[in-house]
Amino acid sequence: MKILEKLAAKRGWFYKLSGEPLIEEAARTVIRDYHKAKLLFYVPPEEYLGAGRAGSQ
Repeated sequence: MKILEKLAAKRGWFYKLSGEPLIEEAARTVIRDYHKAKLLFYVPPEEYLGAGRAGSQ
């Protein structure tokens, strides 16, 4: 959820009354970009960090 909040804040998508980030719009954008092949792949942070630490030791 934090990545969606950061994306919404970066793009300026906030609720008018509460000022909280619109994570629904950010989620729609991520899905739309994935379907349009703007996002090629995703590596979960745990796997990325785990592989980086194992390779550096």
